[in-house]
Amino acid sequence: MASEEDIKSFKNEQTSPSKDQEAVVEVKRNTTHRKLFIGLIITGLALIIAVIPITIMAYRNESPGEQSGLGQSTDNPLPTENSTFASTTSATTTRTASGIPVVSTNSPTSRPPIMISTTREPTVGDPTQPSTCNQIAGYQRFDCFPDVVKRSQSGCIARGCCWNPISEPKNAPSCYYPPNYTTYYGQQVQNVSFGQRVIVNRRLDQPALYHSPAISLRVDIQHQTASRLRIKITDRNSARYQVPIQQFPDMKESDQGNRNPLYHVQVNTNPFSIKITRKSTGQVIMDTSVGGFIYEDQFLQISSKLSSTWLYGLGEHERQNYRHQDWNWHRWGMFASDNMPDANQNLYGVHPMYLNIEDNVGNAHAVLLINSNALEAVLTPSPGITWRTIGGILDFIVFLGPSPQDVINQYIKTIGLPYFPPYWALGFQLSRWGYNSLDRVKEVVKEMKDAGIPQDVQYGDIDYMQDRMDFTYNKESFSGLPEFVRHLHAEGQKYVIVLDPAIRSNRPGFYRPYSEGLTRNIFIRDENGMLIRGQVWPQTTSVYPDFTNSLSHSWWQDQIVNFHKNISFDGLWLDMNEPSNFVSGSISGCPRNNFNNPPYKPAAISGNRIYDKTLCMHGKQTWGDHYNVHNLYGYSQMEPSMKALRAAVKQRGMIISRSTFTGSGRFGGHNLGDNWSGWQSMSNSIIGSLEFNMFGVPYVSL
Repeated sequence: MASEEDIKSFKNEQTSPSKDQEAVVEVKRNTTHRKLFIGLIITGLALIIAVIPITIMAYRNESPGEQSGLGQSTDNPLPTENSTFASTTSATTTRTASGIPVVSTNSPTSRPPIMISTTREPTVGDPTQPSTCNQIAGYQRFDCFPDVVKRSQSGCIARGCCWNPISEPKNAPSCYYPPNYTTYYGQQVQNVSFGQRVIVNRRLDQPALYHSPAISLRVDIQHQTASRLRIKITDRNSARYQVPIQQFPDMKESDQGNRNPLYHVQVNTNPFSIKITRKSTGQVIMDTSVGGFIYEDQFLQISSKLSSTWLYGLGEHERQNYRHQDWNWHRWGMFASDNMPDANQNLYGVHPMYLNIEDNVGNAHAVLLINSNALEAVLTPSPGITWRTIGGILDFIVFLGPSPQDVINQYIKTIGLPYFPPYWALGFQLSRWGYNSLDRVKEVVKEMKDAGIPQDVQYGDIDYMQDRMDFTYNKESFSGLPEFVRHLHAEGQKYVIVLDPAIRSNRPGFYRPYSEGLTRNIFIRDENGMLIRGQVWPQTTSVYPDFTNSLSHSWWQDQIVNFHKNISFDGLWLDMNEPSNFVSGSISGCPRNNFNNPPYKPAAISGNRIYDKTLCMHGKQTWGDHYNVHNLYGYSQMEPSMKALRAAVKQRGMIISRSTFTGSGRFGGHNLGDNWSGWQSMSNSIIGSLEFNMFGVPYVSL
């Protein structure tokens, strides 16, 4: 949640809702209210199956956006031939004197055909030639200079791009890629057992956008199933961070790829690009021949044509429409952050996945980017999409459906089936920040009963804590809390407590969670071994557990089990786990380095610095630098929390988390976070619930 200063500043800009506008929605800890967990809990994949076909039927009689693209690129440094086919698993690749890849085949029936296209001599493109730049219509532009503040004509031309400011379409980039822009070309294309492998080399005369471009890449195209394809692009010369979640299926070189897929794959070697089409219709699913393909140490970018503007997903944000409406180069930032509810802010979780409806028949596909670094997706009117991330690798999984139901089914089976909540967790749940005493909580529960509202669950926000410290309760204002929880149980009701990850850190002998955490060395430190201290709700400084460290799991479980002996809670609400910080980076600031001051900060991410409202990016965790694993903090907390809760309650238990990542639904549900007690927030919460169903987190609190 935001600091109290942020809250006051934000509230001054808001129009207070009138009494007749107030809605029973989740009320904020950050605002004058805390969230009210109303009974709109979506509990399974059934809603996904029900909702998306309705969307299709509603728009079936309308034409999806026209497919418009830049067409084939026409540059190639080496070959002079047009194209050749490779069609076997046991193919071998040789090279002619001119460097043209030639694929010889041994078994023409063992591998579906892959088109290998080559064109003529590639050039960077002369942006001083109007005939070159004018080939790109305004709506077809892909931004060559995403650093808006640093953008200039001279800088644009130095990158080999076109410069031509225009007023229409709205937000059209003044610096854009010419049609023959080349950074990488295919040096070798092979058919291998799992699909295709492409060796891609960089043009050495092409200027770097920032620094440390990869010289040679390996592109593995894995035909995993008939309806699932993985495209993994890695640096051949340098090991790079990859998302350490084993759930995502990866194929070994000896694995056999699917031999009758729903898709065709075409590899264009010069410039390098990949084109995926649906066999049954010829519809383009992905075509990366547009825009600039960049692979540098802290800046990776790839663009693609889209089938239509019927696009859903790309989270987490507060949006007023389920289907994306803004195609004027709108940037969607994805970086877990404790922001106030706003359509232009990146929020608590990261789900770089979209579903695209292809045609009036209702065919659909989805694309997932497996990357946990700070990233952004830009939607362009052609229609197209540009992905930018500042670390990791480019790693995509494409799901071919063909129906939307099939797509979501394939997606969720791949990332992990959702956890099954207990029956009681389907009922009406009530939470608010500001119940300053147990007497007030008792009054609310009684008022609900007197009004005939069947309340199943009462929440305890940080009000119940002693000095806002986890695993404590205030024995003055909340005296009698253990007895009250037992009373709720006698009435058939449940009690859920909030836990924040930040642990108060000023008195090691006084506060057991901190003392034991120090002993087990489970808090995040910097490269010098010093604790990174922030400030959140506890009255003094706080430290942050590294939940990617398996040693922290037993420590966390011990705290939960021991506290349950005092307060017999039934579920856990994990909050502030982006992780949130009321100071930027740490109480002593952050050193200036490439982690804390990357050459490019995705423009769609809020704040002036990447570590605003969170930890310094140079923090060391078991899975990697915080720079790489920041977006996994909430994800890494959920599984040990679920195991600890079950050890305490000896039952299934219920977990909700504010911060999530792809696959979080395996361990619990999602709290949509902060919102205003007004009708618009209630409406927006419905969009959020539908999106998280699509993301594989069907248990959602509003």
